[in-house]
Amino acid sequence: MTLAALIDPQAPNDFADAVGSNNWVVAGSRTASGRAIVSNDMHLGLQLPNTWFRLVMQFPQPDGRMRRLAGLTLPGAPPILMVGSNGHVAWGYTNAYGDFLDMVGVVPDPRDASRVIGPGGALAVTDHAETILVKGAPAETLTVRDTALGPLRSVGARTYAVHWIAHDIRALNSRHRELELTDTLAQALAVSTTISIPAQNFVAGDDQGHIGWTITGLLPRRTPAGSHGTAPGQLDASFPLAADGSVQTWTELLAPAEYPRVIDPPGGQISTANSRQLAGAAAALIGDGGFDLGARNHQIRDDLRALGTAGARTDVAGVYGVMLDDRAVFIAPWRERALAVLDAEALKEKPQRAAFARLLRESWSGRASVDSVGYRLARGFMWTLYDQAYGGANAALAQLSAKADAHAASSRWPVVMARLLDEQPAGWLPQGYPSWRAFQLAAVDSLIAQYQAAGQPLDGASWGQRNTAAISHPIALAVPQLARWLTAPPDQLPGDANMPRVAGSKFGQSERLTTSPGKEEEGVFNMPGGQSGHPLSLNFLRGHADWVAGRPTPLLPGAPVHTLRLTPATR
Repeated sequence: MTLAALIDPQAPNDFADAVGSNNWVVAGSRTASGRAIVSNDMHLGLQLPNTWFRLVMQFPQPDGRMRRLAGLTLPGAPPILMVGSNGHVAWGYTNAYGDFLDMVGVVPDPRDASRVIGPGGALAVTDHAETILVKGAPAETLTVRDTALGPLRSVGARTYAVHWIAHDIRALNSRHRELELTDTLAQALAVSTTISIPAQNFVAGDDQGHIGWTITGLLPRRTPAGSHGTAPGQLDASFPLAADGSVQTWTELLAPAEYPRVIDPPGGQISTANSRQLAGAAAALIGDGGFDLGARNHQIRDDLRALGTAGARTDVAGVYGVMLDDRAVFIAPWRERALAVLDAEALKEKPQRAAFARLLRESWSGRASVDSVGYRLARGFMWTLYDQAYGGANAALAQLSAKADAHAASSRWPVVMARLLDEQPAGWLPQGYPSWRAFQLAAVDSLIAQYQAAGQPLDGASWGQRNTAAISHPIALAVPQLARWLTAPPDQLPGDANMPRVAGSKFGQSERLTTSPGKEEEGVFNMPGGQSGHPLSLNFLRGHADWVAGRPTPLLPGAPVHTLRLTPATR
């Protein structure tokens, strides 16, 4: 076990299932140029070489006009430009976290062993073998039982068909390339709803200042709530569907024209951050597949609203700066809860508790800053409350799957915990604690004991010590002797989950891009690692320090240094 895991038991899981990625767009009505400004920082696991490759390309179109693309490409993927600007429209993505998978209950057909009975009637079952090659051992063969709704999976005594939109043959296409030739927001939104990739929040803005949002990727046509015997307003597909047919899974897809859209909202801004975007009937078109709890988007929304106050208009630098907001808006209330319970009575003859309270007060910058002990302790207090409240449930879940726990099921548990502490219902008090006050003090004592067991003085437990980069090439893990050439410096990183500046030791902002269509020369960018994937290249880590510091560097290249000319081969 690592020191970080010993001191913070949840450390290995902080970003294991992290919802991630931010994007936002500000309308031309609020910018100095009159053009929209788009920002996108996609949150992924961090390693070397980086996921993304910065690209600038210029080429003639069939009508003779030159087109310049500037942004990020995914090496090996068909689209030239994944996110960025084509000179007229700029766009970015975040994971939509909609409900695109149903566990559909089935039972054996008593009259035919080659079929099962599901909500829609009989389903034929076909078996096929999947061979898995194992290094240094014989290959293993897995028999997959498949149906028209998807493969069958048994959980205990029950069997389900895994009906997942990704299994649809139409779930992947290369229409993303058509975005590269769009000239207006309307065209970009129309194209985006026909692109088949895992469902994403698509945010875009054009050189006329228009902004918009929609979903990219296939959307199932869900059964309206209140039908098939369900109560009005009940979510039809949030839980496994019974085989009795009381609730049906989807049978067809939404047409692109039916996709939800937001165009030129009155506030002149749109942000997603993996949170719920809509309410009412429009929200039902997407469903809830694990939306973020919304703290990140709340902070981003407020940051964007603050831009251009007093009548001034904002620019690329201002919009980019939102990515670096590491204010502890989400953790601050947990600090206040800890301080409230650590009153004079709680501190009496308890010097460790007194030291804990003092550090919460004195080593608190209001940010997830690397030198803050108070931030780390307040965060640890919240997580220890989670361990105490959900420990029993997690132990039971672990009997079903080693990866199952309440945090993996929903990252929104802090909202539940906060409400419990506010209302303190006696019937919900976890066993073993005489009161909710005792429950909270036990969390403080437990956290202190964890630091003592690790030999870590409280006043040296800074957030930076805990949140230290561990970014390396996969080969460095296999051959540790090469780590010095294949690993980025162990920089202490400001930021955390549930704030715009998402940062973990191996998870975080895999790029930061802000640009305005037609004004790409004003665009800014940085990313972990360098442009080259070759460890001996000077560009293997060039630019990495800018990412660590949050320094904006130009999106476009500077003056040419080297030129490669290709000439026809001669015989």
